[in-house]
This record gives sequence, C-alpha cells and structure tokens, in this order.
Amino acid sequence: MSFPIKKIIIIAVLSVSLLFAVIFWLHGNLDRITREAIMSYGSEMTQAKVTVDRVSIDMVNGKCVIENFILANPKGFQADYAIKVKEFDLEITPSTIAQQVIVIKKIQIVAPDIIYESSERGTNFDQIQRNIAAYLGPSKAQSPNDKKIRVNHLSITHGKVEAIAAFMNGQPIAFDLPDVYLNDLGKSENGLSPGQLGQAIVSVLKKELISTVDFTKLAKGLVGTAAGLAKTLEESSGEVVNKLKSLF
Repeated sequence: MSFPIKKIIIIAVLSVSLLFAVIFWLHGNLDRITREAIMSYGSEMTQAKVTVDRVSIDMVNGKCVIENFILANPKGFQADYAIKVKEFDLEITPSTIAQQVIVIKKIQIVAPDIIYESSERGTNFDQIQRNIAAYLGPSKAQSPNDKKIRVNHLSITHGKVEAIAAFMNGQPIAFDLPDVYLNDLGKSENGLSPGQLGQAIVSVLKKELISTVDFTKLAKGLVGTAAGLAKTLEESSGEVVNKLKSLF
C-alpha cells in the first residue's frame, strides 16, 4: 500500500471519528444549547426576559418538551410576567431538520398563565407585539438560506388570565382564555422565521384577550359603581340627619 493511500485512509478514519465525536457531543448538549438559544433569542426578540428551566429533545421521534417557560413583562409594566407555561410540547418531522423549511407537526401549549396588564401606553401584549415588529424590521430581513418553520397544528388550551390596571387598585379580574386552534402556519408563505412565528402566536393571544376583556368598559363600570355608591352614601346621610332633626 503506497503512502498516499495510507494517508487517505488515516484522514478518512479521523474524519469519521471526528464526525461521531461531534454527533456524540451534540447529543449530550443539544438540550442545553436549545434552552440557551430560546432564552437568548426570545429575550432579544420581545425585549423582555425569557427564561426556561429545562428542554428535553428526543431526536429519534422528533419530540421536544419545554418546561417552565416564562416571558417577563416588557419595560413599563408592573406585573412579574406576561406568560408563564409549566410545560409545552412540540413534535417535529425529523426528516425536515436538515431542510430549509422545518416542519413542526404540532405545538401544544396547555394551561398557560397570562397576565393582561393595561397602562397609559396600552397593554403589555401591545408592547410585546411592537417589540417583535421592531425586531423583524428591515435590519432582520431573512436571506434565502435562513431556516424557516411551518407549523401544521397549534393549540393553546385551558388558559387562565388575570387582567390588571392601575384603576383597579390591585384587584385583578380572573377569567378563562378561550381555547385557540390554528392550522398550517407558514404554509402559504413557504415557512415563517422564528420571529414571524412568535409574532403570529402573540397576535392570536392578543386578539382573544381583547375580545374577552375591555379595559375601557371596566374603567367606566368602576366609575359608575363609585358614583352610585357616593350617591347612596349621600342619600343615607341625609336620612340620618332628618331623623336626628325629628328628635328635637
């Protein structure tokens, strides 16, 4: 066997060994890498801190579980967070991971805790949406080679919401979020960027929140209740005075 052939064989063996080493390293660190990417990218995109306790990925079956996801409130809002999810699941088509458009069979978000907060600048979800839109501006235009995502089915079920505003004097109103079901996200666009997918999810949540809670009506209702109470107290005081006068 000539030296060049030996050298080629050695290089090939080393290359294969390196490939297996990289695969083994990724297998042991993919959960951590994905967790850090979600927190870093999510925080940059929303301009609000994103934290995740744990990510578990099963590459063979294309399943991913994200535990204790929290999206904090953007600046200017008082509540500790906007969205908190104990656990949500993703199911990916493994054969598409190496392709330009990654296909997610389904995303299931179960029992999210949401705080819907109103301030002078609008609601926290208004601000999150504005922050994502700013992030997706011209400076973030995708190149043809950037990865995109298509989601076949997205469900958000059994959500709980607390609506709060300054005029409510620290007394939130709790209500159930209507279940949300979306299909074929990114299908007509041949895939969405992660930011566009995030914007789509925030948009549908905001739509459901607006249809369920009207802060303007709540404020008017509280003002009306306060005025009615003041009138009742005034009338009651007048009756007491008249009764006292009758005693003399």
